[in-house]
Formats: sequence, structure tokens, C-alpha cells
Amino acid sequence: MSFPNRDAQILAHILEYCNRIERTLSRFGREFDVFLEDQDYMDSVSMNLLQIGELAGKFSDAYVQKTKPQMDWRAIKNIAIERPHKQFH
Repeated sequence: MSFPNRDAQILAHILEYCNRIERTLSRFGREFDVFLEDQDYMDSVSMNLLQIGELAGKFSDAYVQKTKPQMDWRAIKNIAIERPHKQFH
């Protein structure tokens, strides 16, 4: 089964956001205490996670079904819904 080119583009964007998170971790370090104390660090990671969550909801149904055994896209999509609400409550 082939997937629309759009799915490949979405996946490429998600990979770029993952790479941005990795660069942020490399820049600030991987200590959770540092993460909690540095608002810029938290904002950078959170915004990239939010973008990933939003993009995860845009895959075609065929792609979501085919990749379901390896990836729970619905759970990742929920990052975009749950994270902002938790941040302000």
C-alpha cells in the first residue's frame, strides 16, 4: 500500500521537530532540574512537542492504520491537546 506524498511530508516535518528537540537537549543538557528551572528550555521543547502533536493528527487514515502496530499517532496527537491545558492549570 502506498501513502500520499502528504504523509511523507508530514513525517519529514515531525523528524525536523525531533531534531530541534535533540539540538535543544544538547545545548541545555539533559538534567531535568535544569529543564524545570529554565523557561526558554521548557518553551523550546514544549513548542516542538506541540507542533509534533498537531502534525500527528494530519496523517491519512491509511497511514495511521498501517503504522498503528509501531506508533500510536493518536497518543502523540493528544500532546497538542493536553500539554497547553496542563501548562496553565
